[in-house]
Amino acid sequence: MKKIIVALMCALMLVSLVGCSNAGAPEGMQNAASENEAFYLFVPKAWTPNTSSGIASAYYTANVDKSNVSVTCTLPGEGFLSVDQYVSYTTESLSKMLGDFAVVSDPAEATLGGAAALSFDYTATVNGVSYKYRQIVCAYKDIFYVFTYTSTAELFDSHLEDVNTILSHFTFK
Repeated sequence: MKKIIVALMCALMLVSLVGCSNAGAPEGMQNAASENEAFYLFVPKAWTPNTSSGIASAYYTANVDKSNVSVTCTLPGEGFLSVDQYVSYTTESLSKMLGDFAVVSDPAEATLGGAAALSFDYTATVNGVSYKYRQIVCAYKDIFYVFTYTSTAELFDSHLEDVNTILSHFTFK
């Protein structure tokens, strides 16, 4: 039984080590996306890839800083068949879930991995903490990709240079 447990632990450690390939990563950056993703999410070495969530994500490594980036994917659904509709659907849903949700920048044209996208910022309080978010949404090969940068409101601007670097290196495979 002990041999089986040790073998399973070794296999799990090996999977966690090879889950994110850093081949081709720009200097000073690492890949936070698994090999199964349709994209590369390169983040600075000061950020820690989160391989345990099942979502391509990374967080800033400082203990007191809760800043993070993630990329989620979804198929078009009822109520949203375009990026514009997805953004409207998302903001409407968030306004119902979060009492103090507020859009602080109207959707603006952007790109994500070379694909046309919309970017918007919003704020909300979660468990008594004021957060600011930036979402960039695009449709690529019939799938919506949502890049989200989350930070406390007071630290949001301090990571924008890193976030812009992450976005400039975001690439679809």
